[in-house]
Amino acid sequence: TLPSQGFLPCLAGHAAASGGREVVLIGLIGKDMKSRPSALQIHRNGGKAPPCPEGGNLCSDSDPVWLEDHTMRLPLELHAALVDRLATGLVAAVRGRPSAGGRFCVSDLCLAFVPEPQRLGGVPGPWGAQGGGSSCSSRSS
Repeated sequence: TLPSQGFLPCLAGHAAASGGREVVLIGLIGKDMKSRPSALQIHRNGGKAPPCPEGGNLCSDSDPVWLEDHTMRLPLELHAALVDRLATGLVAAVRGRPSAGGRFCVSDLCLAFVPEPQRLGGVPGPWGAQGGGSSCSSRSS
């Protein structure tokens, strides 16, 4: 269990604020997939993409992952099994401590939960925007 002061409001100053203890930081996950073809390079090559790596997987255990907020981007040290399961744009809370070279060594990770969208009641059909009193037909009166 971490005390409330272990939950830091932003990434900037995390090393000094932690005092070597574990802290929790919240931000957006970013990931640089080195094996992914560059869209700019594909455009320059007349729309021809380079061949996919063997197995078709564009992720690797060596892809750099970081946590980002409005103050900075912080490189993360993660277990290799987590690296291929993370994607850019996920909201995450990471628990850990600062490590050498300005990185953050993650001991635990929690992703934000977004509940499954609920169907609007009383609206027929699979689309929530259908029906319900809008008159968008092209019939002439």
